Amino acid sequence: MNYNPMVHIYLRKTITTLILVVFLSVPVPVQAEDECGFGFQNFSLFSLDGETELDPEEKCRPTTWMFDKENDGFSKWIAVSMYPDEEDPNTDGFSSVKIYCEKKKISVYVWVEYADSVGWSGTGQVKFDNGSAKKFSYYLQKDLDGIVLKDPKSFMTNLVKAKKKFAFKIPNVDGYETLVYPKGNILEYRKIFAKAGCKF
Repeated sequence: MNYNPMVHIYLRKTITTLILVVFLSVPVPVQAEDECGFGFQNFSLFSLDGETELDPEEKCRPTTWMFDKENDGFSKWIAVSMYPDEEDPNTDGFSSVKIYCEKKKISVYVWVEYADSVGWSGTGQVKFDNGSAKKFSYYLQKDLDGIVLKDPKSFMTNLVKAKKKFAFKIPNVDGYETLVYPKGNILEYRKIFAKAGCKF
């Protein structure tokens, strides 16, 4: 049988067309980056301490704080932490915020690396909801992994009053890191923190 280039070209085009028709006719699920929106996540429901699953159904629920505790005979503390919500267009980092209660003293950490400082102190900005930004002072962690707020009481007072969110803008070696967090269910932890000696 003689080779006919026109038949070869026709067959290639036909096969390519069939492949495209089959591929395009298969439904491909289209999903948004986060179908739940700011301040919500898709998860099953757990108790405040995270140990008991209350509802196994995964669905959009208000974002919750993650609970942690330590009592090893040397140190005893409780803490809640939250990651920034990427659904807010101003969020440009992944640094978590963590609120500790140890020895009846409350501390607020933001685990942003290489924050700017003079000596071991620095200043950033914080805002609640759509209010105006205010300066706050911090101490730099010795390992340069984060900062601790000098006035945690003022921060907690404003966090309790916030309706939806809070944000930090913290200078670092690359410029600034802007972190926007949902308020979440922080008020549900008031009794647990108060029992440990840290009222807010």
